[in-house]
Amino acid sequence: MSIMSEITVSKIELNKTLLAGPWVGELGTELFCWQGYLRSIAHRYNKVIVMGKTGHEILYEDFCSKYIEFNPDKDGSQAVEIEQRSCYNKILNVVKNIEHDEWLKPFVMGYSGKKNHVLAPEFTGQRFLKLKSDSLNKKYDIIIHPRNKNSDTYRNWNKNKWKALINLVGKEYHVALIGGDESLTFKNVDEYKNHSLRDVVSLMNRTKLVVSPISGPIHLAALCDTRHLTWGAPIEINKCDSHWNPFRTFCYYKIIQEYDPTLDEVYEYVIEAMKML
Repeated sequence: MSIMSEITVSKIELNKTLLAGPWVGELGTELFCWQGYLRSIAHRYNKVIVMGKTGHEILYEDFCSKYIEFNPDKDGSQAVEIEQRSCYNKILNVVKNIEHDEWLKPFVMGYSGKKNHVLAPEFTGQRFLKLKSDSLNKKYDIIIHPRNKNSDTYRNWNKNKWKALINLVGKEYHVALIGGDESLTFKNVDEYKNHSLRDVVSLMNRTKLVVSPISGPIHLAALCDTRHLTWGAPIEINKCDSHWNPFRTFCYYKIIQEYDPTLDEVYEYVIEAMKML
């Protein structure tokens, strides 16, 4: 191909409008197998339109021309939910009113290898930004995510243990909670459930430590360059240490085969992590 032909092709590509999404799956996978991938290809288009969950626009605004909110009718944490015909019809009704040249569908719209359904390849070639926000003028020593999801329930921690940990840690440090509808709620502690990712990033930018079992907020902390403490089986170590940690944010990963540490263990982990700061 001649130089003039290459230039011509580039101009054609740049005149195109890309529609990407919607993403309705897990936050961690959105962070490290979708938004970074879109950022890496955005330069090929004149305009990029992203469809995604309400409150997630901070992940795309540096390259996105327009962000369109799309929320599944039901809990969208399960990737397979997008395969429900009623949900897909809802997507089609939105897409038909959006002018675009190409529609890039994430893998959560079908695990079966359907045409035009993509998943970013093996964490390489993506582009990531350290997330920053000052939307909340709040500062805490420790941010806790008391995970309580209906999926991968083996990762959830006992409610009584969470309550005891929050009470113990709260005697020494200023603590706040984050999470969605499914996250546990406790009295006498500041809570930021169902806040936008912009607000959560703002909290993480100002805190010293994020604490949670393996979860979306733990992976978000990695992109905020905020130290975090988590626990789980050995199989998760590489993900937290490198694959889903492009800035090598310090992660205190504790190996717990059954994902169920004792209260004393987690309390000691937290105190140890805080002393190392």
